[in-house]
Amino acid sequence: MNQNFCLNEERWQGQGYFPSWQALMHHLPQPQRQDAMLPMIYLADEGEQDRALNRQERDAIDWLLNHEAQLYRAVLSELWLEYHQLREYALTYLSDQQVAEQYPEYQDPSQLFHDIGIEAFYIHPLSFQGVPYLGVQCTCRWEPELGLGLCCYGTEVLSVGQSFEAFVRWQADDHLSQQMAEHCD
Repeated sequence: MNQNFCLNEERWQGQGYFPSWQALMHHLPQPQRQDAMLPMIYLADEGEQDRALNRQERDAIDWLLNHEAQLYRAVLSELWLEYHQLREYALTYLSDQQVAEQYPEYQDPSQLFHDIGIEAFYIHPLSFQGVPYLGVQCTCRWEPELGLGLCCYGTEVLSVGQSFEAFVRWQADDHLSQQMAEHCD
């Protein structure tokens, strides 16, 4: 685990090595892109920012670092589906030329690399059976102001939306409640 987590503006922040995500780092400064280093932000519960990270939190960070390749594949697969849904929807209100410019018709998920850039990982203070809830924040060409965010339970993508999906907890809280209810029955 990267031991260099520090408290910054009421959040724990650090960096991690994410080699699988390098294709989505094209917008980052060269040294950071070359080293495949990305920000990881641990979102502590309100009022708990003045303490050290506990074992569960460190385990969540380790989980992310150890499963970054699987998470990358799951996120790319989900973004590929989401992109096609957005493109289809755009066809209902934009001209064909506008759609072609804003949402090119790609044939392969790797073509999305030019339109999406990874910004940060958010690690929510929730987990179930050792698997953490995570957020993935991206930039994207088709939504430059609001960006792109995903909420995940491990490598399972729970939701895709604007940037805030990466750092709000309601999707994770709902999913955790469902998981706990299913396992208590």
